[in-house]
Amino acid sequence: MRRIRKPLLILLVIFLTNVTFLLLTLSSSYEIDTSPASPFDGVTKMKQVKAKRRVKVIDASHMEKMFIYNPASWDAAPIVVEEYKLIFFTTGKVSCTVFKQLFRRMMHLDDWNVNAGLLPHDPSKNGLKYLYQYPPRKALKMMTSKHDNWTRAIFVRDPLERLLSAYLDKGMRKGGQYVARHCNRERQDLSFREFIQVIRSSCRHDPHWMPQIERIDPPFWNSINFVGNFDSLQKDTRTLLERVDAWDDYGSSGWGPYHNDSIFSKDSHAKHETGSSQYVDQYYNDSVVKELALQFYRQDYSNPFFHFPKNLRKA
Repeated sequence: MRRIRKPLLILLVIFLTNVTFLLLTLSSSYEIDTSPASPFDGVTKMKQVKAKRRVKVIDASHMEKMFIYNPASWDAAPIVVEEYKLIFFTTGKVSCTVFKQLFRRMMHLDDWNVNAGLLPHDPSKNGLKYLYQYPPRKALKMMTSKHDNWTRAIFVRDPLERLLSAYLDKGMRKGGQYVARHCNRERQDLSFREFIQVIRSSCRHDPHWMPQIERIDPPFWNSINFVGNFDSLQKDTRTLLERVDAWDDYGSSGWGPYHNDSIFSKDSHAKHETGSSQYVDQYYNDSVVKELALQFYRQDYSNPFFHFPKNLRKA
């Protein structure tokens, strides 16, 4: 009996060891790194480490199921400027119009500064390249490789200010037709509180107000190596363009009414703004409204990666 049990025990140990190794290789984890050692001002970085939150490693067969590889939505997949090894995630109400103009300019399109009709937003007409235009295996490598020197960037904005900007633009302009059409509402004249209730209940995933933490699939956040902030838009945009060696050619001049301003400079009129920042106190004076908004963006505010100001978080 002893001669039989010992080999079985050895086989069992080997089996359990292999299973454990397999499980470890099929999982990965990441943690936000907000240390002052970040190599760029006004920006944070993330690194892959063994940490509390775990996500599965994906392979090429998973890419087509990912939000960032989805061709159905205009602003799901990131824009790829291959010449500068830049992958950029545009976000609604975070100057996405100007960023798309910038990338069209970097891709040498003559009508790069057009902002009319379907330009610069419609992927079928804007001439930009998107991640889903690459084979899944290559797209995955572009998003995860640490050795190909890709810059993977996103700009974020304080959620309450961004939500108010969306309301002033999509909920009030043209009688609120956008919300009525995209959220299946008969009424168009919604108050700010009603607007928040509508998007929370039936229209959550519109790119103009969707929580920014949902902009990128969880497995890929640890690959983002540049995060700019709307509050320091001009400075962070310059930092990004200098990082990819594109500032002198495409950021330092050519903007504004006389084409002699830098991008997002005070006089360039490049920002697609609603002036929402000056109305924040007015619209969030109602504690119920503010609490509804804070609940909707709870994950955005609880994520230290975004570094949103604390003064807006308290109801």
